[in-house]
Amino acid sequence: MTESVVKTEKNYSVSKKICKKTMRWNENEIVQLAWDPNWSWEGKLTYKPCKNSMKSKNLTGIFHGGTSSDEPRERWFRLRANCLFYFRLTPTGSRPALGTSPLGVLVLENYHVQPEGFETPNAFSIIFADENGSDKKHLFIASCERHAKQWLTTLKATAINFHYLLPIT
Repeated sequence: MTESVVKTEKNYSVSKKICKKTMRWNENEIVQLAWDPNWSWEGKLTYKPCKNSMKSKNLTGIFHGGTSSDEPRERWFRLRANCLFYFRLTPTGSRPALGTSPLGVLVLENYHVQPEGFETPNAFSIIFADENGSDKKHLFIASCERHAKQWLTTLKATAINFHYLLPIT
């Protein structure tokens, strides 16, 4: 078994500090979770990561494949539990093949979602609270208003449902 947290273009490192906790993930289990048939929502979105999200010490995304550019890119997204996986599209711009490894995953903890229609039509953002008090904003653009509303509704429901599942400490 390979424990993986951060994916570079060619290899995996063992762990990365995230919010002062070390997370260890098994690569095969992450791929299985990404393709589990019990997903909440999936579809194509244009994604613009927060500035310097690839270089941040407190990464919200576990894998980070592809380029380190802050330029918006079209990706295929799949929401499963509190994990928002993203994949490279096929050359024809469609859904990736079953079993394809995700480029990355955003772990949906300490976040909120909001519409961003003033910036771009059909846009919304996921904003993660940083331990230093600064927020990390990831921008998403859907193909139409209906898809943007569906993503917003599903992501808000995930936030509520995930809080109900947290253990009392």
